[in-house]
Amino acid sequence: MPRALRLLLTAVLLIAATATEAADRNRLWHIVGACATAYRLMGVSFPCLKVELPDNNPNLGYAVLRPLRVDDLILSPTRETAGIEDPFLQSDWAPNYFAAAWRARSFLRGPDGGPPPRDEVVLVINSEGSRSQDQLHIHIGCLRPDSRRFLDEAAQRMPLDVWTRVGPVVPGQVYFGERVRESDFERLNPFRIAAQGFVGATENPGRLMIMVVGARVRDEEDLLIAAFFEGVAGRLRHSGAEDLLDRSCTAPSPLG
Repeated sequence: MPRALRLLLTAVLLIAATATEAADRNRLWHIVGACATAYRLMGVSFPCLKVELPDNNPNLGYAVLRPLRVDDLILSPTRETAGIEDPFLQSDWAPNYFAAAWRARSFLRGPDGGPPPRDEVVLVINSEGSRSQDQLHIHIGCLRPDSRRFLDEAAQRMPLDVWTRVGPVVPGQVYFGERVRESDFERLNPFRIAAQGFVGATENPGRLMIMVVGARVRDEEDLLIAAFFEGVAGRLRHSGAEDLLDRSCTAPSPLG
């Protein structure tokens, strides 16, 4: 390995490790920034699993990473983006982060070591009140078996392209959502769909918690976009992705 590359990787690893240990809400942004820098300068994604920078522009890119010491797989923009409340996400020129996160499910491995089935995969974005980091990130993982069974049944009775009540995906948390006849997200903006689904959500998108799962209905590969909108003044909060993810389904560590 060339000395310059070795020094850069060492510096990036130190930055990422320090950021991971830091007791602040910006440590994820420091790690993503380190990955983007390594990719721009040397063409390597380490310590992330993957970095994409169209036209070498951080405002258009994203990183896929398994946060150090955490059983999780996430996608985060290489543009500094505090969270779901950022107006940029509703715009026509924002990158399609959900499409990229859906493709990144290829990194997941189930308990048997193989890739999980499409209808077991979930993408989750926490609300402003339930997240731990102030850098937008999409959790990519497998649904807990009980939530998966509930959503499998709900999808069978949900009409296409109609925002409707899904029900308590987790106890005490009633979701609303929409089933769409799409196999990926190339023509979808779940940020916009969810914000338009609740009165007051367009003005207060930070109170949204969004999840998307694969669904098979009558042999068709659909997607189920579901959301939870926190109550007035945050009196009703969702505890976050932790309620939905099966931690036995994860991705390999970048450290091997």
